[in-house]
Amino acid sequence: MAGPTWRSYPGRSLTLYAPFGSAAAAWAPTALRIADRVVARLAALLQSSGAVAPARIALVLIDSLDQYRPQAGAVEAEPHNTTPAGDLPPIILAGGQRGGAGELLVAPLTRLYVAHWCGAAALEAGAILSGIVGLIAAEVGAGASLTAADAWMRTQLAAHVPIALITQPATTSFVAFLVRTLGVGALREFLAAYDPVRRDHAALRAYGRPLHMLEAAWLATLRRSPTATLRVFFRQIRPLVHPGPRIALEIGICMLIGWGFILVLPLSSQYILDTVLPAHDLTLLGLCSAGLFLAYVVNTLADQRRLYLGANLTQDTLIGLQEDLFAHLLRLAPAFYTQAHTGDLAARFTSDSTIIEQAVDGVINSGIPMALTALVVAGLLVSLNGFLAALLLVLVPPFALAYR
Repeated sequence: MAGPTWRSYPGRSLTLYAPFGSAAAAWAPTALRIADRVVARLAALLQSSGAVAPARIALVLIDSLDQYRPQAGAVEAEPHNTTPAGDLPPIILAGGQRGGAGELLVAPLTRLYVAHWCGAAALEAGAILSGIVGLIAAEVGAGASLTAADAWMRTQLAAHVPIALITQPATTSFVAFLVRTLGVGALREFLAAYDPVRRDHAALRAYGRPLHMLEAAWLATLRRSPTATLRVFFRQIRPLVHPGPRIALEIGICMLIGWGFILVLPLSSQYILDTVLPAHDLTLLGLCSAGLFLAYVVNTLADQRRLYLGANLTQDTLIGLQEDLFAHLLRLAPAFYTQAHTGDLAARFTSDSTIIEQAVDGVINSGIPMALTALVVAGLLVSLNGFLAALLLVLVPPFALAYR
């Protein structure tokens, strides 16, 4: 008996095949868009610099196995009778139901690209691999969102339900935490170095701490709301930040210079366009240009000085934190060290301290100056044009929420 007629749907990085006139064929254009997004996101997550992407792959989408009888030979672009041989097992759209079918595309594509870029051993990283599938599905709109995964985890934690890091959505939440906190580079290194016999070896190499420490950090984050986490961070780090009157004054002066430049730049531009140029006064134009150049130089030097002082303050804060931590360890009873892991303690002084250093540096050198600068700019807009200021107040919050 003759098999079904097949139609191909070429995409950016793969070609999808479905029986002509079937429910699978009706869903094929949507499936192709999802598959292309999945491949693009997997490349961003897993492909290291210089790594070569796999050749164009073929996926077969069918309603039931009765439609699939693979044969060797070339595959044409137009409807044909030769059953295509896919690079992965055919995806069965059972009963013609499309709901949730996008999830069926994510898992096989993830396994294929993980094996290609990270090695076959990475396919044994069960929880991490499952989390990557859930993460990709959430990001392309083919599965539950990351917010829903975290909310489910918080519900389980609040109910004191034991959580095993082997099933969804726990694995999705965990991998999203790793990517969000420690970056995609560490995840690539973990998968490339993964050894099923020595699981913690890859974790120590990529993250500087074993998996159980990463899991503990993830659960601790989920137990606190984002606002509570920020509040706790400031409360614990504030006693360690001691800039001193001279340094605080110097940082304040540098910030005032920066705000002055922000105020001078638009006003001077307005003066040049409205007064100097219409008057054709080359002498005054030269003086204005020289003044702007001098202001730019002074602002640049002040900004670099502020960053230098902020970096020193961050280092002093980190040193103080490590000294307090070491003093605390000395006060602990000897019984503590019979249960503590040496790698865990070392990580507190290395990788964990680095994360804290980055957070403190972001607050001192970026967060506080940017917040104060935003207030200065808002005041400048109100003084120059109230309508423009009101318009920005209406437009900026939606963009900020969308970016978040």
